[in-house]
Amino acid sequence: MKRKYSILTIVVTVALSFYLFGIFIINNENTKITSLLKSAIPTNIKNFLKNTIYEKQELKKENTEQAKKIKELEKLYNFKVQTLNYIKNEEKIENFEKIYFEKYKDKEIQTDKNLYQLKVFHSPFLYNPIHQQAKGSGFIEETKDYIIIVDSLGSIFYLDKFDTKTNKFFARNIPSNLKKIIRYQTFYEKYEYSMKDILIFKNKMYLSYTNEISKECYNTSIVVSDLNIDFLEFSSFFNPNDCVKKENKTGFFNPHIAGGRIEVFDQNHLLFSTGDFQNYDLSQNINNTFGKILKINISDSKFDIVSIGHRNIQGLKYDNNKGFIISTEHGPIGGDEINFNKLDVEKILNFGWPISSYGSHYTTKKEKRYALAPLYKNHKKYGYEEPLIYYTPSIAISEIENVDNFFSANDDKQDYFVGSLGKDINNDQLSLHHLRFDYDNSKLTKYDIIKINERIRDIKYSKDLNALLMFLESSGSLGILEINRIN
Repeated sequence: MKRKYSILTIVVTVALSFYLFGIFIINNENTKITSLLKSAIPTNIKNFLKNTIYEKQELKKENTEQAKKIKELEKLYNFKVQTLNYIKNEEKIENFEKIYFEKYKDKEIQTDKNLYQLKVFHSPFLYNPIHQQAKGSGFIEETKDYIIIVDSLGSIFYLDKFDTKTNKFFARNIPSNLKKIIRYQTFYEKYEYSMKDILIFKNKMYLSYTNEISKECYNTSIVVSDLNIDFLEFSSFFNPNDCVKKENKTGFFNPHIAGGRIEVFDQNHLLFSTGDFQNYDLSQNINNTFGKILKINISDSKFDIVSIGHRNIQGLKYDNNKGFIISTEHGPIGGDEINFNKLDVEKILNFGWPISSYGSHYTTKKEKRYALAPLYKNHKKYGYEEPLIYYTPSIAISEIENVDNFFSANDDKQDYFVGSLGKDINNDQLSLHHLRFDYDNSKLTKYDIIKINERIRDIKYSKDLNALLMFLESSGSLGILEINRIN
């Protein structure tokens, strides 16, 4: 028995010695001793050792070097972000005459249905995020000549839309008086409080944002300015007296859940979505403006309630030919919705939140949440409108845009793109969703998914470019999607 142990000890010792000797040889290549030792070892043995015993050591060394490079790049990136934040905090970005965009992605995307071309233009100046998973957030509009971008803190830029045909272009800053209107410091310090949308209509610019009405009491308001690329003089357009206190009787508050989409209804009215700020008592209450779609008169800012029972509408579109509203809405955990409103003239339609939802509550204080908001897994049974589509799990749904002309000028088709945020492309997030539906029967006839691999905060179809403009907030970039082939 002792003899066996002695032999085993010798074998292990020899093997270990070879291993350490080999590591010494591989990692010390420039000394006289190692050169002499290497020359004494036959080539076939050296190759065998390198390809077998010491391969893992080489990989480990390579991984360590790569990790160092990644840390260096992260350090450089953080330095750039800190520098830009310093500039922003010093309020100097408004003094920049222009910021630059550079194309860093140009690729084809093949879906089950079509072939698309995606171009992405990045700017290091669009770095103010709405969400912790974003690098920068913003919203897009266009005029006859320009693409206009407003970031989450209200910096506004314009660029010639046809400059996007090049690899690098500049956007100019439009100075404004927004900081004199949005004066509470939390807006500039916490990303939950932010701009919510931009709309240009009748040569005026409308911006929605999280507004502090009184000490820690908030709503979603709108300001307006004549469209002027030299200076934007904003004034209050819609600022209801209703507000949600951060400390309220429900015990819940979330400024992310604020709605804020603005859409043209007719020549005299705008549509506006509001969220419930996670105050479950509000959406079903007809006597406040929260959790609603409102129709606002552009002359005097008086409003009517169009629909109730909404949580947090992120996409809003009105079809003035067919006379319907289509909207997208964030659920809690699961339960994202696309809702269809044919505008019943006899009643205000109710979409069920927070009584009915196909989502589930967050884990914190779950028992209390369900007491306030039961989230029944049926809408029609309780007298509410069923969604056209719901998503469980959520796709982190965002803006919706009509793209009929993107595919065809045939007015009988109802084609829409829907954006998604999130972080998991395998869960249909970070993608555009192409929907075609039958208006008369309120049902889908086509569904396709275009994987962009970025959080899509906002989308805008440009007829002039025949392209979809997107604000991609994973990188803080402008994305442009064109179609190469329709199957």
